[in-house]
Amino acid sequence: MSNNRVLQRLGRLEAILQLMLVLDQSQGRSSNLDDLMLKLHEGVIQLMDARNFYLAVLNESRTHYRFAYYCDTMDDLGYPQADWIPMEGNTSLTAWLLRNAKPLILEADDFHNDAPVDPTLTMVGTQPVHWMGMPLLKDSNLAVGAMVVQSYDPERLYSEEDQAVFQMLANVVAGSVSRLQTQALLERAVAQRTQALEAEIAERRRSETLQRALFEVSALSGAGGTQLAQYAQLHSIIGRLIPAPNFYVALLEPQSDSFHMAYFVDSAEPDLDPTGRHFPLGNGLTARVLRSDKAQLLSRAAVDALILTGELDTVRGNNTFVQWMGVPLVIEGATIGAIVVQSYDEQVTYGQADVELMIFVARHVSDTLATLRTHEALVNSQQELVRRNTLLSNALENLSTAQAELVRTAKMSALGSLVAGVAHELNTPLGISLLVASGIEEQTHAFSAEMQKGLTRSALNAFVLSTQESADVLMRSLRRAADLVSSFKQVAVDQTSEKRRQFSLQDTVAELLRTLGPSIRSSTHTVDSEIEPQLQLESYPGALGQVLTNLIMNTFRHAFEGRTQGAVHIHAKPYGHNKVELTVRDNGHGIPAAHLDRVFDPFFTTKLGQGGSGLGLNIVFNLVQDVLGGTIQVESLEGQGTCFTLVLPLVAPKGGAVATG
Repeated sequence: MSNNRVLQRLGRLEAILQLMLVLDQSQGRSSNLDDLMLKLHEGVIQLMDARNFYLAVLNESRTHYRFAYYCDTMDDLGYPQADWIPMEGNTSLTAWLLRNAKPLILEADDFHNDAPVDPTLTMVGTQPVHWMGMPLLKDSNLAVGAMVVQSYDPERLYSEEDQAVFQMLANVVAGSVSRLQTQALLERAVAQRTQALEAEIAERRRSETLQRALFEVSALSGAGGTQLAQYAQLHSIIGRLIPAPNFYVALLEPQSDSFHMAYFVDSAEPDLDPTGRHFPLGNGLTARVLRSDKAQLLSRAAVDALILTGELDTVRGNNTFVQWMGVPLVIEGATIGAIVVQSYDEQVTYGQADVELMIFVARHVSDTLATLRTHEALVNSQQELVRRNTLLSNALENLSTAQAELVRTAKMSALGSLVAGVAHELNTPLGISLLVASGIEEQTHAFSAEMQKGLTRSALNAFVLSTQESADVLMRSLRRAADLVSSFKQVAVDQTSEKRRQFSLQDTVAELLRTLGPSIRSSTHTVDSEIEPQLQLESYPGALGQVLTNLIMNTFRHAFEGRTQGAVHIHAKPYGHNKVELTVRDNGHGIPAAHLDRVFDPFFTTKLGQGGSGLGLNIVFNLVQDVLGGTIQVESLEGQGTCFTLVLPLVAPKGGAVATG
């Protein structure tokens, strides 16, 4: 053997030893398979043609493998190294190595169909001239991976010595791969256990928070304070369980098919406060919870889809929410209200777990409300008992004065008869006054005739005396009539009154028509009304009466001019959830189209010079808008009558306010 040959072999042995030392040192320090494979590849290149080199590892269940390291001068990998490749049905050379746990050496001829090679094997990628694969064995017959080199150069093949060195390196690498896999498995198990412990701790904290919240909810029944303050406390409690910056409580009013807002907070509309207001049940989101007795978790898209199908009406209030969640409040099987939270933030969303949590909390809230209602009923019963005891005490106290009251009642018995005869008595002084005035007129004519013939002192004295006596009688009779008229004025309704009060629209219109009865009966026209009895307003009945009076009288003067048998119809119905629509319709001449836009203008009249001021409908417009807080519109076709439509709030603005429509 020549000296060069000896030196080459010594150099090769030194490279092998150096690589073994590097691998041994790396096993203790490296926790990353990539670092180990890079050093291995660098070392193998020094020993043989390893430009085309890769390492594959199996997963724990041995169902898939991946390329932990891959370098090839001819082919790209074609998929990420992190991708796991299934073993089942895989006929690749790599899968054969992993499955059989035996070395596989293939030359160019072995890839031909007539070569004595397993016919099921498939070559993936460019065919090499020499392919050498070694399994990485954990046990004597169990592979944890495979290490492969391949050559595309006929001048650079792998000798038996190369094969022996490569197998030796595979045995060393197998230990490293097995150790790293075990380490990764342990780290994963530790991470999973840590995650499980963190989840357990989080669940315990969540459970403790929930228990504390439920205790605080139960304590509300004995906390005292206003109901609004209790709902605010409930909002604070729920806010510690889930994000709830937008929150309201609606309570059902089954008798009126409506609900009222018991509590309301909304970050999108901080100045909006519908607390205490009543709303028709309708077919909205809140009604969906109240009617279905089921919790609802809806996205904006889901709400839009329900509106398109007609299952929901248009959303009342702010409709820019991302999610809306409502759960029913149920007492003894009956839904009495709903708790609602909604999110306007894409980053704040609710899931099914939040729904279940809210349902659970709602049960406890319902129990608390039931306790509060029971307590309220008890307090009311106690107050009623105190009231009745007070009435009984007063009744007993009043027994001592009963006789005196009976005496006074007897003295007042004549007063009833006097009042009953007031109307009849009024005719008497007026008749006397008329008779005396007629006598004075006759005496005056006679006195004038005497003066023409020649007046004597005795005739003058007689005339003066008679006139004085008649004047005395006339003044007494007129004073008597004035007193009777004054007594009647106490029951007159002053339509200029600015007093605000709650009243029935049906009753107020009926009273107005009775007041206008003489004027209506003296005409040849009729006025009737059709008003739903449940319509109650908190407004200004005097201003409303003045509006209707002006409209009716204006109709008599203009719409029915030159005709008989005119008819005016007054109709009222609810408009939305907090307004009323009142119409005054006639079958008169109608208003010319050219005049419609000007009927409410001040001083506009078609009766100029005939007593018309042009202020009647302008006064009506100002009263409706500025005092009653509503709007008024007119529709008319010439020859087909006119309709005035008033839209008034059920609760008028205090102090008068311009309506916004």
